This record gives sequence, structure tokens and C-alpha cells, in this order.
Amino acid sequence: MATYFYRGSLPLIGLFLIIGVSCSKKTASADSTPVASNIYFIIGSGGGVSGLYEQYKVYPSGVVEWYNFDEKTYVPYSTLAASSNKDIWTDFQALNVMDQNIDRPGNYTYYIEEVNGDRRNRVTWSDENDMPIPTFKSFFRTTERLLKNTK
Repeated sequence: MATYFYRGSLPLIGLFLIIGVSCSKKTASADSTPVASNIYFIIGSGGGVSGLYEQYKVYPSGVVEWYNFDEKTYVPYSTLAASSNKDIWTDFQALNVMDQNIDRPGNYTYYIEEVNGDRRNRVTWSDENDMPIPTFKSFFRTTERLLKNTK
């Protein structure tokens, strides 16, 4: 009788082991979770005689990356305070970047780009007088100043 119990329960024990191991997988903590790379906005400017560019990528989590144009890669830059991040994203969403068709590059160009999954759209303008929507200029100035001061 003991042999029957042992043989009959072996598959059941194996099943419980498999379930136990698969359920005990450790999930990544918030600190080690990579930044979601499919939703963010980019703010940048550059050109002119110097040919210098500056570009930041801002994620909904508040993580900010700076683009190294020499190495052509983004590097960690800073993390925005929760209140600042909320304000920036509220103002950014009000711009409706995806719905805009403004492409006015010049000698020195300013740009704001939205990326949401496979969709992306960039708004560009060249000087203070060339941007037809004033909220883009004020968002750019305010956000750029804040990003530079978070380092």
C-alpha cells in the first residue's frame, strides 16, 4: 500500500513542484525596472554657427536622459521631482504634439517631439518669431530651464 501511494503521488508532487517554481519567480523591483522606452517626449535645440545641439528625453516616470551627440546615444541625466514631472507632462499633453504639423527648421532650430509606441511627431521652429503657437515657445523655455537645473 505504501508503494501504491508513492507511485500514484509522484506525478502530483512533480506538478506541485513545477507550479511552485513558476510562481516563485522573483519580479524586478522598482529600482531595477528599465524605463519604458515607448512613451516619452524629446526637447532639443541646435545648429547655428557653432553647430552645437542639446537634446533631452523625458519619460512619464520623471526619468530624464541627455543625448550625447558625439557618441550618438542617450545617457542618464536626472530624475524630476514628482510635482515638477506632473506639471511638465500636463503642459506637454496640452500641446497635442501628435496633432500638429509645424516643420519650420532654420539656422538654429528648436524642437519638441512626442513618441508614443510606433507613433511619433516632431514640431520644429527656427526663432522666436517663427513659432505660430506661443504655448510651444513657453513650454520649451520653461522645460529646458527646469531640465538644466535638475542636474
